[in-house]
Amino acid sequence: MGSVAGAGPAYVARFIAALAKAGEERGLSPEIAATVAQETVLGTSWMAASTGESMDEIARRVASPNGTTAAGLAVLDHDQVLDQLVSVTIQAAAQRGRELAEEARSA
Repeated sequence: MGSVAGAGPAYVARFIAALAKAGEERGLSPEIAATVAQETVLGTSWMAASTGESMDEIARRVASPNGTTAAGLAVLDHDQVLDQLVSVTIQAAAQRGRELAEEARSA
């Protein structure tokens, strides 16, 4: 549980930073890129909480067929790259949690 809920804000923070960095690479100022990335994550969370829609439903609703969002989602969805990256990340955190628990028991 801690590897998801407890560490989740750090992982989301890394995603926001990566989104902002990509914005900068496309010509946004660092301040604007950071604001857009933060507000995008906040707005998406608010949308899900207020509508009850799943993240898949929101992604489908936002993406126009054959549009720019669909092109980006094709990269994220290809071979479930994002899902696999998140899964490996959570596995690493959970493994470290087990190691710390074992160290505490051995002490």
